[in-house]
Amino acid sequence: MYGRAAVYAAGEHGLTEDYPLQPLPASDFYARSKRAAEQLLREDAARGGLSVIAIRPNVIYGERDVLFTRRLVANLKRGFLPHIGPGTNHLSCVYAGNVASAVVAALDAPAQPGFRAYNVTCDAPPRLTQREFFAAFAEALGVRPRRIRVPVAAIRIGVRCWSVLMRVVLPGRYTALGNSAMSFILGENPYSVDRIRLELGWEPPFDTRTAIARATAQNKSPGGARA
Repeated sequence: MYGRAAVYAAGEHGLTEDYPLQPLPASDFYARSKRAAEQLLREDAARGGLSVIAIRPNVIYGERDVLFTRRLVANLKRGFLPHIGPGTNHLSCVYAGNVASAVVAALDAPAQPGFRAYNVTCDAPPRLTQREFFAAFAEALGVRPRRIRVPVAAIRIGVRCWSVLMRVVLPGRYTALGNSAMSFILGENPYSVDRIRLELGWEPPFDTRTAIARATAQNKSPGGARA
């Protein structure tokens, strides 16, 4: 949505809803569609005096997520737990139940003419580091996967090779995927949720460990044996 390209370091948590939107790659159809939808709603709100609230989550995980959660669970069950970089950053993701509670808060809020956007980008404290997040998933699943250290330099080389290959095979398409993945796995979650807390009184009802337990409840391996 925001078009950020940098890998944010730990301690950087200042991206508010007023952060200037950056250019998006032509191939990033998902982000472009979200931005276009917001723009249409913003224009309609300005013309017709409508009350419009946009909820801006980051990567969502949870019980019915077939992308991030399903793939992570599958890798852990295969006995693979990546240890990427120092692992001290906080991943830019949020539990589906916390997003749902923010939607309810928006629906319950008194109608105010105009457009208002809210970041919904974190679970309730305590915050887990990247390493703790993956370990909590493994523990909740009852598996003890082998930790495989993946050097940051290897990821950067892989991303460069992927980008070069995609430019040759599919010019102008998918070359931003690798950089986005690297930014997600190595970068800090920089998005502020101060606005929705102050204006709508929203507080995420689920902390990350509770959310992970709920997300993996149907996928536990009996006995906690090594996958």
